[in-house]
Amino acid sequence: MRLKRPVLFSFPAVSLLFIAAVLPFASGVLPTVQFTSERIDVHIYPDEIVVDGYYLYKNPFPFPVAQGFTIPFPIDKDHPEPVDVHVERRTPGKEDIRLRHLFGSTGFDVSFAAHEEAEIRVTYRQKAGGMSATYILKTTQPWGRPLERGVYTLYPHGAIIVSSNYPLDLPGKAPGFHKTGFMPDKDWQFTWRRKDG
Repeated sequence: MRLKRPVLFSFPAVSLLFIAAVLPFASGVLPTVQFTSERIDVHIYPDEIVVDGYYLYKNPFPFPVAQGFTIPFPIDKDHPEPVDVHVERRTPGKEDIRLRHLFGSTGFDVSFAAHEEAEIRVTYRQKAGGMSATYILKTTQPWGRPLERGVYTLYPHGAIIVSSNYPLDLPGKAPGFHKTGFMPDKDWQFTWRRKDG
């Protein structure tokens, strides 16, 4: 019986396999870290919104990992692509994060030390025709587990909140809602009118 020569993978083939294995995590399609909680503050003006989001992530592994993220924006004819998009890592310390634009989406990458927990802040401004807006919540589902905690608040400036598809039940001056064990099945939609109108 004759022995066959072992099949050796060429360097390009191994490189392609490595890229194919890493790309889903680096692009944010598959999660490496855990998404544990978020606080979303939406400042509402008559013609635009400013979103200020604080997201908490944890590396559950005893070794360093990198995670890619994409920022989902609700875009249509009345809600153009946001401007002034800024991302920073807030723990430990503060550090601006460079954005990447790939295949029509905006994203970024974050490295985590073993068992590290980090807060990421994302801010952006978006024109809002028709005095309505949407904040995308359903993208929590691909993370595979409910948020431990979420706090969502509207801060009107020269505007009065008219409606929200999530009941606004936070105590205090700013309307909003709080959830625990939250796996959203719908995005957050809200409307307003001018304070003087």
